[in-house]
Amino acid sequence: MKKLIAAQAAVIACSLAPNAIAQSANDDGVMPVSGVYLGANVGRSTADTDVFGPSIVLDVFDEIFNFSSSIYLGYRIYPWVSVEAGYNSYVSSDTGIGGGTAEFTLDSWSLTAKFSYPVTPWFSPYLRVGPDWVRQKSVYNSRTFPSLNEYSNERSFLLQTGAGTDFILARRYTISLNWKRNVGNGKIKGFSDFNLGFSYTF
Repeated sequence: MKKLIAAQAAVIACSLAPNAIAQSANDDGVMPVSGVYLGANVGRSTADTDVFGPSIVLDVFDEIFNFSSSIYLGYRIYPWVSVEAGYNSYVSSDTGIGGGTAEFTLDSWSLTAKFSYPVTPWFSPYLRVGPDWVRQKSVYNSRTFPSLNEYSNERSFLLQTGAGTDFILARRYTISLNWKRNVGNGKIKGFSDFNLGFSYTF
């Protein structure tokens, strides 16, 4: 359900972006000094092949799991410093593997600091860093006899890092290109996310 809500919110936000930008044609293209903003991303996630545990080898991870989405709320303290809190859905899929069926979920709640460098009034590259509370869940049911069932459900804090660029189309509307990398630990392997985002500043 969270996956569906996040995906719908991201798609709606991106589809409304052209109309929103057109309506704000009279605004100047300057990033607001401060303020609350709401955004959504859609993109592609990639991960180490054993992110769902060594018992389930996913040699074709990049081919099976290729959609990610997120929704977030941010506060711009200064033009170069922001804080963002969001829900991220990296993987949510049911698939057939090795003569059985498998269900995979990889999602998180994140709180990150974003450090921007406004090169021009409309172009602002940035770096981000912060904790990410990640859930990794996998269920594998074999169709063989005797049956082989594997279950994994891990939750852990990972360090999220990232980089990207904001394109300020109007004072309240921003499109962004983002890359995020979650550094793995002993419980959960690392993974990355590439996405396109849209945000509105109130």
